[in-house]
Amino acid sequence: MKVGIYGGTFDPVHFGHIKLAEKAASQFGLGRVIFVPAGDPYFKSDKRTVSFGAFRAEMISRAIKDNPRFSLSEIELETPGFSYTSETLCRIKRDNPDYELFFIVGADAFIAIDTWHDPKTIFKEAAVIVAKRDDQIEEDLLNEKIASLREEFGADIRLLSWKGRRVSSSDIRNAVAAGEYSFDAPKAVRAFIEKAGLYLPQPSVSQIKYSLKYLLKPLRYKHSLGVAEISEKLAVRHEYQDPKKAYLAGLLHDCGKPFADALSHAAVGAGVARRHFGIDDEEVLSAIRCHTIGREGMSLLDKIVFVADLIEPGRSGFPEIESIRKAAFEDIDRALLMCMESTRNYLKSQGRSIDEESVKVYTYYRNLLSEEKD
Repeated sequence: MKVGIYGGTFDPVHFGHIKLAEKAASQFGLGRVIFVPAGDPYFKSDKRTVSFGAFRAEMISRAIKDNPRFSLSEIELETPGFSYTSETLCRIKRDNPDYELFFIVGADAFIAIDTWHDPKTIFKEAAVIVAKRDDQIEEDLLNEKIASLREEFGADIRLLSWKGRRVSSSDIRNAVAAGEYSFDAPKAVRAFIEKAGLYLPQPSVSQIKYSLKYLLKPLRYKHSLGVAEISEKLAVRHEYQDPKKAYLAGLLHDCGKPFADALSHAAVGAGVARRHFGIDDEEVLSAIRCHTIGREGMSLLDKIVFVADLIEPGRSGFPEIESIRKAAFEDIDRALLMCMESTRNYLKSQGRSIDEESVKVYTYYRNLLSEEKD
C-alpha cells in the first residue's frame, strides 16, 4: 500500500495541512496519509516554545476524524529527545514492511532537506512528495535542488503543485494572541484552542484546568484540583494576601510531572508554568519550584503549597495525616516540619535514600522552630 508520511510541528494543524494531504493522496494514489507531529523539533529548539505534544495530537485527531484515509501517529511524541525524520521513516517501515512510503514536505522545508539528520536514509526509505505553491520557492532554485539530490542520493522526488490558500500556523497563533478565533482551521480545532487557552499570553484558570486534563493523568489532575482547593483555604486561614494566587500555584504545582522525575518535576514545572501557561508571578513560580523538598527561607505561599500537597483530601495511607491537617490550619510552620518528617519516615520505611538538599532544608526548619520555642 502507498502510504504518505506527513510530518511537522502542526502547531496548530489547519486547513492548509488538510487540503495538502488530500491533494497528495489524490494525485499519487495514497491509500493512507499518516500525520506525524514532531516531538522535539530541533530546528525550532532555540526559538519559540512548541505546544505540548498532547495538545497538538488532540488537534490533529479532531481535524482528521472525518477522513478515513487519514490517521495520527504519536511515534515522535513518544520518543524522548530530538525527533528525526530519517529515524521515524525507518521505524514505520520496520513495523510495516508492506508500506511503500511517500514523505510529504513543503517546498520551503524541502529546499534544506540535505542539511537534515541523515538525508541519505530519508531518500532510501521513501519517495519524497514536494508540495509547491507558486508563491513559495523560485522554480529554477527548486529544480536545481531536485536535480542535485537525485544525482547525490538517487532520490525519488515527485512534485505536487497546488493552488491552496496560504495558511500559516504562526499567523494563527498571532491571531489567537490578539483574541481572534475565526481562522482557517476546522471548527473542532478552533474550539480546542479557545477552551485550552493555547497561544494566549496568559490563559484563564478555567483554560488552565482544561489544558491540565489533557496534560496530566486523571488521578494526578484530581490531586492538583485538591491541592488548589486546600491551598486557597490555607491562604484564607493564614491571611495570605491573595487566596486566588494560592489556588493557581496549587493547581499548577505538578504541571511538570509528565516531563521529569519525582524530585526534578518541581523545577521543571516552574519552567512549564512560565513558558506554556504564561505565569510570570515569581511567588507562584517559587511555590511550584519548591513544593517537593522546600528551601530555606520559604515564603508563606511556598509553605502553603508544600503543605497542601501532602494534606489534600485525596491523600491517605499514613497515620499522621489527620494531625498534620489539623496543624496546617493552626500553625503552618509546625505543619511544614511535620510534612517533612512524614516524608522522611516514609522514605526510610521504603529503604530509600534521602537527598542532601532535603536533609539540609529539614535541618534548617527543625532548628528554626526549636529556636522559636526556646
